[in-house]
Amino acid sequence: NFRERLLKLGVRVKADMRENYSPGWKFNHWELKGVPIRVEIGPKDMKASQYVLVRRDSGQKIVMKISGLEDDIPALLDTIQSCMLAKARTEMTDHIRVVYNFDDFLK
Repeated sequence: NFRERLLKLGVRVKADMRENYSPGWKFNHWELKGVPIRVEIGPKDMKASQYVLVRRDSGQKIVMKISGLEDDIPALLDTIQSCMLAKARTEMTDHIRVVYNFDDFLK
């Protein structure tokens, strides 16, 4: 149900149900692949009709209601993309230097 709702929105979803790896290993595995958000849903979360999102860019954990899924996830993905782009642009502009001769370039 959760997966189908996200797929209808055009969000790519991968459920990692492997039992031979620890949760920490799986979290790291997907973070290294560049997955922008991790969704955690446990039995207690299901009873409370909520889920936990973890942002890759900031590490922030956010508890959200399942009823707002269709609005929350796409909005968060847009926010993450904007934040990451702004950070990359800032990094780039902070490291650009204009030089007019080779000696300045070597400094």
